[in-house]
Amino acid sequence: MRPHGLFGAAVVSVACLAGTGHAIDTKTVNVNCATGQTIGQALDGHAKPGRALNVIINGTCNEHVVVTADDTTLRGDPAGGASVNGSDPNQNTILVNGAARCVIENLVVTGARTGIVGANSASVTVVNVQARSNAQSGIGSFAGSRVNVDGSVASNNSSSGIFVSDNAAGFVTNSTVQNNGLSGVTVQRAGSARIGQDGFGVDGPNTISNNGGNGVFVYESAQALVHGNTINNNGGAGVFVEMASATVTSNTIQSNARYGINVTNNAGARIGITDQTAAAGNVIQSNTLDGVGIFNGSNANMFANTIQSNGRHGINIGRASGRLVGSNQISSNAERGISITHGHLFQGQGDFALTPNLDTFTANTGDGVGVFQGGSAEFLNASITGNGGRGIFLSNSGSLWIQNSTISGNAGDGIGVFNGSSALVVAPTVTITGNTGNGVSLFNGASAFIQFALITSNSLRGVMAGTGSQLRMFGTTVSLHPQDGVGVFDGSTALIQCQFTVFPTCAAGSVTTISGNTFNGVNVAAGSTGVLQGVTVSGTNGLGVHADTNATLRLQTSSTVITGNTIGGISASHHSILNFNSPPISVSGNAGAFQVNCAGAPSTLIGNVSGVVGGVSPSCGPVFP
Repeated sequence: MRPHGLFGAAVVSVACLAGTGHAIDTKTVNVNCATGQTIGQALDGHAKPGRALNVIINGTCNEHVVVTADDTTLRGDPAGGASVNGSDPNQNTILVNGAARCVIENLVVTGARTGIVGANSASVTVVNVQARSNAQSGIGSFAGSRVNVDGSVASNNSSSGIFVSDNAAGFVTNSTVQNNGLSGVTVQRAGSARIGQDGFGVDGPNTISNNGGNGVFVYESAQALVHGNTINNNGGAGVFVEMASATVTSNTIQSNARYGINVTNNAGARIGITDQTAAAGNVIQSNTLDGVGIFNGSNANMFANTIQSNGRHGINIGRASGRLVGSNQISSNAERGISITHGHLFQGQGDFALTPNLDTFTANTGDGVGVFQGGSAEFLNASITGNGGRGIFLSNSGSLWIQNSTISGNAGDGIGVFNGSSALVVAPTVTITGNTGNGVSLFNGASAFIQFALITSNSLRGVMAGTGSQLRMFGTTVSLHPQDGVGVFDGSTALIQCQFTVFPTCAAGSVTTISGNTFNGVNVAAGSTGVLQGVTVSGTNGLGVHADTNATLRLQTSSTVITGNTIGGISASHHSILNFNSPPISVSGNAGAFQVNCAGAPSTLIGNVSGVVGGVSPSCGPVFP
């Protein structure tokens, strides 16, 4: 975007010394442009230092106006209004140059470079003005000026509707900014703006719509408060923050052609959190790309937002960081609820004094959460339910840390950990239930450490580790699955145990329970290795524990109990190895003539089987010491 130019040769100007204080009297002058009078003549003839000047304007004035005297008011006739048309697109229609406490009211301002500009530390209030069809912008605040825009319309300008630039300030309330060629409101080059709130903190919502670029564009070390507005149907993002900072609160941001909110290139944003750390969530919906995009070294903190029905992800983090503090509802987006690539998400209260802190990801077409390419995510209190893909999907070295959350009813796995990714599931309890795939899937060199979780009633296995993956569990319940409780395949390893105080003593409540599953409680196969130390495997509608096809299974400690399974306790097949270490495990009360059985090509049993109550089948051959 090219910088806004401001100064051209003035057609009408007045050179008066600024007053040293507020005016002590007022002069009112009527100008009827239909009779050949001009605003410039009125300023030349009546503006004096120390005196306020009210110019009441009738008709259409074809001129460019420069105001340099403090306390000057240009007001359209209250009965019929008036218009000021600049003929030269290289000049501004009305320029307030260094003058303080000026008012422009009840006018239509058109036709030149920018309709109204405050420059060089001017202060201007613009009320009930239509600034339209200018060659660049409708209204501008420039070079240390302060411009208040209230109850006005900035439309059909070739560049921005309103701009604030070069250490200037702008306040935009109760106004409509629409159909401009580029952005609706631009805040740039260390400018500062409140859009939707005046200088006294009084709210005044704006409508910012149908602009060719962004609804609000904040960049180049600028800062903005965007509060309480309707920002819709713009050609870019609803709010775009680049190399700048913004607080975005209580807005409806919808149906924009790109992002709802885009925070990029070392920018910072509070989204739904006021500068006083109060909740003020936005509705961010039906935007063509992501509801919120956070990219390239940027950071955004989010609370109490509804982010829904966007055309891609609800939130997209790339090479950046984001924090979900709580009460965000991220739903019904066309792809994932949140996607993190080469970036980081922290979900939870952290150092914000805001509650409640549950964030919800639901009914998104794809995964609830996706973490990729070395990205990471931490969840302290989340509900990830009813999404069209996995609840959480990690791939290509993504990492997850999660506690005190629910992952349920998703159309794929509860948690999928793939391609060298890792997951750490810790107390307080994470509940993984009712997902259409496995509760937890590990694949292709992935790893997971699952502590004190509840994994129940998923449609396939409770936990599956495949293709060189690594699984460790303690204190976890895995129950009521139509396939294996835990399946370990294709060169993977699993350590299923309790939390030891001093080996072999288990800490209270830390024994892993695998119960009520179908096929096998624990199935270790195809060159995989399993270690059971401090686990109860019971009530399986099938085998309690199965080692198959070159698998190795180590069984140890009296807190490992295999009982009440309907086909048998332990089975080894096809060159597998069962290693019964001391202290011995307990195997009893399982169906079948023997508690330990073997099938297929010979397997090998080693160690202390004294805890096997009911014997080892002769098909297993000798038990080696």
